[in-house]
Amino acid sequence: MGRKIDRFVLTLAAAGGLYLYFLGAVRNRYAAIALALVSCILLRKLLGCAMALLMNGRFMRRRRIRHCASGAVMRLACMDEAEASQRLSNLLREAYGAECPLELIQLHPSTKLPQDRLFEAWRLHRGEAQLAICATCACDADARALASSLKSPKVALVDAGLLRQLIAEYPQGFDCGEAQSPRRRRIAPALRRAGSLLCNRRNAPRGLLFAAAMLLMYALGGGIAYLIAAMVLLFLALVSFHRAPRPAKLF
Repeated sequence: MGRKIDRFVLTLAAAGGLYLYFLGAVRNRYAAIALALVSCILLRKLLGCAMALLMNGRFMRRRRIRHCASGAVMRLACMDEAEASQRLSNLLREAYGAECPLELIQLHPSTKLPQDRLFEAWRLHRGEAQLAICATCACDADARALASSLKSPKVALVDAGLLRQLIAEYPQGFDCGEAQSPRRRRIAPALRRAGSLLCNRRNAPRGLLFAAAMLLMYALGGGIAYLIAAMVLLFLALVSFHRAPRPAKLF
């Protein structure tokens, strides 16, 4: 019901704006009403087609890949350990360029990683420089604190949440999504790196400060460039707070 009311209010506002625009253009009330009605109908049709293309295209593809990534984590928990380890090694190599030993802990995705399993996986690789521990379950704060305290080898903990993000970004090895063209495979990593730099939660408070400074400069000097810069910085900061990107580095 709320959506219908919002849609009606937006339609009414658009019709009023179009009527005022055409009234000023043609100087005829009845012609302005007719043109506004025709424009509303055409705009509604165009917006409907655009939303249909959006829902059937990129948005639905991303949603399908995210859903597939959740299923892929469950399949990793159930499949043979050697095969699962090989797939995860390829995934980490593609995502981070990491070449390090990998230890897999296969548990149900709805459970949490016990600290004793984490410690036992670390003990198997004593003396090495780095170790990636991949768990098909969630990791709580205690497990992360233990992983960060372990040395020789230094531990990178990859839990089910991070696995879903990585599989959604690199779905080809997990039967998620269609194959990408060579050009898209070259461009996609650069776009992801640019997005991570622009929309980084750690830089969001700094972005808000810069946006406030630009607004202050606009209030004092009145330059439109300051207002545009403030709006851009504010938008990026809000997106950064909303977004929780995957770590840029594994270690």
